Amino acid sequence: MAKLVVHLMLISGASFYSNCARIKAIVNFFSGILIARERDYLLFLQGQIFYHQGWSRGEWLMERDMPMYQMNDSQQMEELHLIVEMTPNLIWVAAPDASITFCNQPLADYTGLRCEQIITENWLHLIHPDEQRAAAAAWNEAVHTDSAYEGKYRLGNSAGGAYDWFLVRAVPLKKAGGGTIKWLGVCTNIEKQARLEKSLRVSDACFRALFQSNILGLTISDHEGLILDANENFLSMLGYTRDELLNGALRVEVVSPPESRSLDEQLVHDLLETGFVSAIEKDHLSKDGNRVPALVGAALLDSEQRQHITFLLDLTERKELERRKDEFISIASHELKVPLTALTLLSSRLKKKLAGHDNLAAEQMLTRMDEQVRTLTHLINDLLDVSKIQMGRFDYVDEPLDLGPLIHDIVAECQHTTTTHTLKVHGSLSGSFVGDQDRLRQVVMNLLINAVKYSPQANGVDIHLDYSSGYARIHIQDYGVGIPKEHQRNIFERFNRGTYSRKERAFPGLGMGLYISQEIVKHYQGEILVESEVGKGTIFTISLPMAS
Repeated sequence: MAKLVVHLMLISGASFYSNCARIKAIVNFFSGILIARERDYLLFLQGQIFYHQGWSRGEWLMERDMPMYQMNDSQQMEELHLIVEMTPNLIWVAAPDASITFCNQPLADYTGLRCEQIITENWLHLIHPDEQRAAAAAWNEAVHTDSAYEGKYRLGNSAGGAYDWFLVRAVPLKKAGGGTIKWLGVCTNIEKQARLEKSLRVSDACFRALFQSNILGLTISDHEGLILDANENFLSMLGYTRDELLNGALRVEVVSPPESRSLDEQLVHDLLETGFVSAIEKDHLSKDGNRVPALVGAALLDSEQRQHITFLLDLTERKELERRKDEFISIASHELKVPLTALTLLSSRLKKKLAGHDNLAAEQMLTRMDEQVRTLTHLINDLLDVSKIQMGRFDYVDEPLDLGPLIHDIVAECQHTTTTHTLKVHGSLSGSFVGDQDRLRQVVMNLLINAVKYSPQANGVDIHLDYSSGYARIHIQDYGVGIPKEHQRNIFERFNRGTYSRKERAFPGLGMGLYISQEIVKHYQGEILVESEVGKGTIFTISLPMAS
């Protein structure tokens, strides 16, 4: 890069060092302008004068290419005036006694005052009242000591009396004897920077408050699994000390069960792809080896440093409450089945006694009673199944099954329960599936009953059978109310009754059939998928692996 030698523009009668001070002052407030006449140059360069050589000749050596052009005296004064008026900064000049003697037009435009008003009036009223005293004290100190002045203050503008933050700077221009000739000042609008700094401070304070709270366990980790920082809630949740954290003993693989390794890798992949990981339930290992159930989510902090923040909500108490609730449901269901069984027997005896007595009304009443008993029995069985699933006591008796004929039998059985819909089977299945016949019957029956229940305005349900890639597929299609897309991910939750707004009427049932069906299908490494459009109906697809 070419070296540029800059000769100082001398002030008549002023010493070399006084000229240096003048040039330095101007350089501090302008950027990238070099005005030259013969061998005299005036350099405007924001920030600093780089370094100098040849003090005896007043030369400054610059390691920078600068644009240069020649001009006469009148052109030079016109250029200087243009620079001062066109710069976005607010420029002013003050006398040694600190009274304003000049201001540029941008300063007048910003304040809504004429330059004459700014010069004649007290400039302190331009500053926010909360900062006027500090600004006056700092300015008086600078004038008293002939030293540079700098401060950050809010200046009122003409737009409705609002205030913007400014960086206010001034330097004294001195004569040969050392006394100050005048002050050169500039105000730079830093409102956007101030707002950003405030926003960052607020964000940092919020983050710190959350990190130090006992609401969530929080960690900061790198993508290789090292936990770099953690709050006290996380440490106490898993039984570790801060010393162990600082010594690098805490890693994701240490606090995660072995069977979760592939899930952890997938979570990091998703994190890098999307920037966050939605909350999921996942067990963690405490220091003493116990499992701690937690709701876990994460968000990317810094992609370059490969760091992310993870939150953990301890679910131990909730899981214990759910366990007690499931135990209660199990006990209550068993207790309810005893009188139901007795009621069923009594109903059967009454039917036998009434046989041949030609008492139609009594027989109709008994028939309705049997229907209600069956409904109540079905609900109680669902409650029992849910509690067994939650407690890991859901039993399966597996055997080879011929799926095709079994599906036809289940559809025929369900057809007897409805007079409003016609159930049609399309396609066929051949081959063997190893599973529990009663459990599979429970799954298909649940979906068929739902198809009828949630399509009250329709008159048919279609069942399509096919085989693909080693899986038997059973598609159950209704033409009913449909499921909104935003609710489809939640339909397999317990107690979801298919009511998606307050205006919709609730359908009968406890909302456990889909949950039980999904758990049964998952047990056999299969899946249930849903496709639905509001007002047009729903298709549930059961995929089951066939025996090789």
